[in-house]
Amino acid sequence: MSDAGIVPSCFAYVVVVAYGLVFGSFLNVVIYRLPREMSLVRPRSHCPSCGALVRWFDNVPLISFLLLGGRCRRCRAPIPWRYPLVEAATAGLLAAGCEVVDLGIVPTPTLQLAVPWLDARGGVAVIAWGGWMLLAALA
Repeated sequence: MSDAGIVPSCFAYVVVVAYGLVFGSFLNVVIYRLPREMSLVRPRSHCPSCGALVRWFDNVPLISFLLLGGRCRRCRAPIPWRYPLVEAATAGLLAAGCEVVDLGIVPTPTLQLAVPWLDARGGVAVIAWGGWMLLAALA
């Protein structure tokens, strides 16, 4: 098999880490809202101190926390360290999982919402669909 179609491993890790950050951000929503019996969809993300809605550019996983200095843009209340730690840990765990299985991925034809990628050796499937990622071992 030619190596021409294999996605470079650094790109594969960037994609996996990006999905890990997004999934970690969603986990933060679940961690905060489920115990309070709040919807996971509405209301939009907001500062728990002043109630200001978090704008989309202030809601980029990990990066926004660093750029805002760990504080709300409006009231400057501190944002708990749990948020970036959960995001970074989720991204790190997914990247470590890829390292364990030595992920070399080949893109297959894609649909608009579903992007299946398979390991060139047939060992791992990474399926990204609507913002969710699944790592599955293939026999």
